[in-house]
Amino acid sequence: MVGSLGKSKNTGIQLRIEKIAKNQAFAHELLAPIAGLTTFQLPKLSEADCIDFIDKTGRILRPGKRRMIGAHEPPALRKLRLGMRH
Repeated sequence: MVGSLGKSKNTGIQLRIEKIAKNQAFAHELLAPIAGLTTFQLPKLSEADCIDFIDKTGRILRPGKRRMIGAHEPPALRKLRLGMRH
């Protein structure tokens, strides 16, 4: 079980959390487009949307999944002092 996203071995999420913790304005920045993806349009997601999505999917337990975020852990956006409607 992973205690929190900030302790995750996924360095991409760690960098996003650290960046927003230093300056909350970064939470509203849109994610860069995925290079080479031209077949369909993805929805525009902000950095905060990305963290919220990873936090929510990290709490789901399913067969074959090695770890999950515990129910006792507060949502990542709350820990960053961002409302759920950033």
